[in-house]
This record gives sequence, structure tokens and C-alpha cells, in this order.
Amino acid sequence: MTTNSTETTTTTAPVSTPSVDEQRAALAAQSEHLAEQIRQLTEQRDSVTARLRDLGPGPAGARADGSPREVVVEQPLRFDPTLARDLLDPYLYASIVVEQVDSKLAQRVLPPAAYDACKAPYGKARVTIK
Repeated sequence: MTTNSTETTTTTAPVSTPSVDEQRAALAAQSEHLAEQIRQLTEQRDSVTARLRDLGPGPAGARADGSPREVVVEQPLRFDPTLARDLLDPYLYASIVVEQVDSKLAQRVLPPAAYDACKAPYGKARVTIK
């Protein structure tokens, strides 16, 4: 008795890893796409916020879980040194005045090398796609 066997050979293409340039290009394209989506969503949110600001504070229906939702509109306030100077007693005003380094003045006055030597990194490094 003769048995015929058929051998099946499966070949797979080698998996290639994208080059650094290809990875960078794909991530840059994805970043641009996400930035456009963010821009559109931000524009929509700003429009809704402006309309809510116009309508004013008050009840705004219920959330999906049934809890009440309320719109609160608050005007942010910032300490105004000029207003403080005009309103406060001179002695009290003098108690809040301090000498402070001014970075804009430093940039104008210091030699460029000295100004650059005084720079320190802060925050996360920015990524810009041009």
C-alpha cells in the first residue's frame, strides 16, 4: 500500500520594522490629525460656553445618572496692583511692595551671553511640526 502525502509549506514575509524616519512621519501625521480634531472640538466647546455664558447660571437638566446639573458662571478676579495703590492706605500698600527681578529688563540690560547663561529649562519640551 502506497500513501501519498502532501507537504504544505507556509512562508511568511519577514516582518519589517519601520525606520525611524517612517515612524516619525507617521507620528507627525497623527499629531497633525489630532491637532485638527482638537481645534474643531475647542471651537465647538468655546461656542457652547459663550452661549451658556449669555444664558447665565441656573439648572441645566439632569445627567445620565439622574443627578442634577447646574450651570455656574463666575467672573474670575485677579489682584490689581493699581487698584490696590489707589484704595489702600499708603502704609498698608508699602507693606505689599517687594523688590523683584524683572526678566524683561534683564534681557534688555544684560549682555546676551550673560542673559543666556541665566536661562534654565522648565516644563516639558515643546514639540512643533513645521
